Amino acid sequence: MGPEPSRRDQMTGRLALAWCCAALLALLLALVNQWLWFGILVWLILLLGVAIGYGPQCRRIRILATLTGVFLLYTGFLLGIVWTYRPGAELTLFLGLPVPTAFLIYGIWPCGAILGLLYGLEFRRSVLPHDKLQRFLAEFGRKK
Repeated sequence: MGPEPSRRDQMTGRLALAWCCAALLALLLALVNQWLWFGILVWLILLLGVAIGYGPQCRRIRILATLTGVFLLYTGFLLGIVWTYRPGAELTLFLGLPVPTAFLIYGIWPCGAILGLLYGLEFRRSVLPHDKLQRFLAEFGRKK
């Protein structure tokens, strides 16, 4: 028997399994023309990928709360698109765009920026802290 997997490996394994299951379900939903659920699952797949990048640190309350909040925001904006899309109805504008498009541009697009900001702010603390950086540089840095 091999060594026991580390806590990080176990967490990554569970997240990767969830990622694969969500991807298979999203593919099935696309094949049966369930585009709303497909869109929600695609965003979940993206967030699971971000969580895999954080590893066990994704359990930290700041990271978990932000990932959950962004998922709920995105889902709300996607539902807003679905509820306001009325082909053939009189065109209603919001800040110069049709309302469903405004949900996309002013709502969904910034969700990705929030994830980027979180990653940038948490990178040194969660992804590559100083001790891990020093070990990496000692092993793979320039040799004198």
